[in-house]
Amino acid sequence: MAETGTTKDDIGTYLPQEFVTEWTVNPKGITKVIGDIANQAAMAMNIFDEKPFKYLDEQATSIQNAFGLTKDRMSEFKQIVADVGPELVKMGLTMEDAAKTTTELMKGMKSSGTIAKETMVELAAVSKLTDVSVETLATNFRNVGISIYDVGKEMKEVVNEAKKAGVAVSAVAGAVSSNLKQLNLFNFSNGVEGITKMAIQSERLGVSMDKTFTIAEKLLSPESAIEMSSALQRLGVTSSQLLDPLRAMDLAQNDPAELQNQMVELSKQFTQFNAETGKMEIMPGAKRRLREVATELGYNADEFANMSIKAADFDRKMAQLKLPDFASDSKETKELIASMAQMKDGVATINIKDQKTGEVVLKQVDQLTPEDIEKLKQSQEEQGKSVEQLAVDQLDELKQINSGINGVGAAATYGRATSAPLERLYESMMGAQKAISKTASERITGKEVRANVSAITQPAEDYLISGLKGDVSGMKKAQEDLGINLVKLEKKLETTSQDTLMVAAQRMGESFQKAYEKPSEMTYKGELNINGTVDVKGNENTKNINKEEWNNIWRQYLNEPQWKEASGIVFKEANPVSIAVGPKTP
Repeated sequence: MAETGTTKDDIGTYLPQEFVTEWTVNPKGITKVIGDIANQAAMAMNIFDEKPFKYLDEQATSIQNAFGLTKDRMSEFKQIVADVGPELVKMGLTMEDAAKTTTELMKGMKSSGTIAKETMVELAAVSKLTDVSVETLATNFRNVGISIYDVGKEMKEVVNEAKKAGVAVSAVAGAVSSNLKQLNLFNFSNGVEGITKMAIQSERLGVSMDKTFTIAEKLLSPESAIEMSSALQRLGVTSSQLLDPLRAMDLAQNDPAELQNQMVELSKQFTQFNAETGKMEIMPGAKRRLREVATELGYNADEFANMSIKAADFDRKMAQLKLPDFASDSKETKELIASMAQMKDGVATINIKDQKTGEVVLKQVDQLTPEDIEKLKQSQEEQGKSVEQLAVDQLDELKQINSGINGVGAAATYGRATSAPLERLYESMMGAQKAISKTASERITGKEVRANVSAITQPAEDYLISGLKGDVSGMKKAQEDLGINLVKLEKKLETTSQDTLMVAAQRMGESFQKAYEKPSEMTYKGELNINGTVDVKGNENTKNINKEEWNNIWRQYLNEPQWKEASGIVFKEANPVSIAVGPKTP
């Protein structure tokens, strides 16, 4: 396999790497891809490779540490990384993104709870498509009462609408996400859909959504609405909506998207097409009035002029488009083409691939054939695809191949690492090693070491000092103390070593027992009740037995040694068994 990819020695070959490095039509190259996939799967099934276990532990610990949780959640987090990670690898992301997505999601939800794997993958795909973090998505949608499970569906519609309109997906998605809070303050047509349309117009014409909401907030005041409408009338502008203060107030509260559209329409009054330059421009005699109108609306003069030029330019492109009569969605299609087209010598033009010759040619929009228009629509419309598929489509062909191969390897590797038997084996082995280190750390302390070292070095120091002083008796005593202390230290070390080994062995046993303790096949809460009626049809010897006699029989049976032994195994961890016997059946 190729070694050109990005890998980490301490993690292994199951992180993204480049298997296919160049295009090929050679059958041997295709055979190599098949071989690489088989090799990835085979290598991943090596049960003696402990690296994926360590890697999952690191990733799960990073999630745990982000929230200060206990180790009890580790198994859950490991499984999330193991299940979500390979799906992200297929989209060109990495295994680390699984833990990152989980952490960001939990932060966004302000909860330590986790959600279904499918939703996690969907959110990661949405984040990749829109360049909006999972934490931001979760926070913003949660703040307006939209379930985390619906974020993917909502944002997929945002992505599709942006593609259909021919504008930048990431810009529209970012604007929608950051302005979701306005759903709590204003009314929109179809909720998120209304904000999306507003964001598309904002991106297409350079309109500030923030400025629109600022103006809308101001217009909620009757005095401000009357003042603005009066000022616009005085300045001689034309508007079917904004000159009426009551209508302006209604738009501000119930349809900010249309309010923004009305301001765009108003701005077009200050532009004209210059046939000599082939460009749109602000009319020379209208520039002062533009400044005054911009001030009354709450815009800076330059941003209002910019909006005016772009809006008029867009209208000119739309006017030059001629669609076939059968085009039922002519307005949306025209807006798509106008967004993609560019003005050249006063004429809207667009690059399109000629289906006969295969050449990309520059065409005027009024010369587009029905086939050209259908091709442009198909290139933008992807409603049938999931957000995960859309995320994969962002990768070039080679990356899609390599990500697919790595996805197989990651799925096999981490699926193996989270299989119950191997996970128990790994946990028990790690538990044994932790038992040894914990026991040793408890018994080998700085204080203990200082005492042991002092017991040896102090007599040695006394001996040296006595020798310098010529104190023979002091030297003799120091020698005796050293000998006594060495014997004591030897016994102490022996006792400590034995004690340490015994405690460590006990803890190791507990670790293995915990990992391999057979779960009870019967689980229940509270007391086990065999309640109600004991269905006894009986014979001549039993049918007349009364309730008290039946209770005596049950008590006698329950006290039998064989029953006690069996029940002690089955109900070892359970609450006491309570048996209530009802009347016999005649």
